[in-house]
Amino acid sequence: MTARMFASTTTRSALLVWIVLAASVSPLSGQPIRVHLWVKAFIPKTHPTNPGYVKPVPGAPDKWMIPGPTPLDQCFFTDHRDFSSDRSASARVTTEFFLVINGNSASTEVAVPAPHIHTAGISTKVNCSTGTVIGQKPGLFSRLHSVGSTAPEDAIGKPAVAGTQVQVIFGVATTNPFAPSGISPAIDYSIDYTYDTSSRKLDFAATLGDFPAYEAYAQLGNGPVATVFRASPVANTPWGLYDFGTGLNTRRLTGQVTLQ
Repeated sequence: MTARMFASTTTRSALLVWIVLAASVSPLSGQPIRVHLWVKAFIPKTHPTNPGYVKPVPGAPDKWMIPGPTPLDQCFFTDHRDFSSDRSASARVTTEFFLVINGNSASTEVAVPAPHIHTAGISTKVNCSTGTVIGQKPGLFSRLHSVGSTAPEDAIGKPAVAGTQVQVIFGVATTNPFAPSGISPAIDYSIDYTYDTSSRKLDFAATLGDFPAYEAYAQLGNGPVATVFRASPVANTPWGLYDFGTGLNTRRLTGQVTLQ
């Protein structure tokens, strides 16, 4: 093999490697762009500003509980974890969907096997002294932050496309199913995402309740999972969610992440 032939073969090999690597992270021309987005509100196994509020469940290793919204509600399981990008991680409420971009149009798709855009977690009521399970029920949806006229579990805005930017807005709220009607504060969040198909940057503006913890993640195609935000609880208890419609007991997070 001559030096010229070797150089030509080497160049072609390098080009082939580059194409394979690029294809692994970039959608093929003409193929839809799929951005996987998920958000969770969860009760962590520790509270950073209220030591002793979260207690171990008697007789149940690696499980934790907090007092109920009222003295009659006994105690309730937390989600027994810290922050995690695991899609199946326990949460009080989860939002998960695909933002599908195809040229000048965009849509949202439910992330199978989830049946809906928003999924309420199971609330487990236990005896504070013994840890005995008293009952389990899924959280109740509220229309507090629902977008559009669909049922709260599927409420999400229609994506808007402007040039290379695609915007989608959604919100959700759930309450404790064991608390008397109108008493339980709502765990809620609303989020505004804008994804730029050219720069692969995802901008976010999130309004979160002061309790519990919140986390959001994004993934472009089969690329690596990016942490969009993580926020620990700032209110000492769920009662810190009450603001009587003023919006005072909320926090706003904004930022930008680049998807690979």
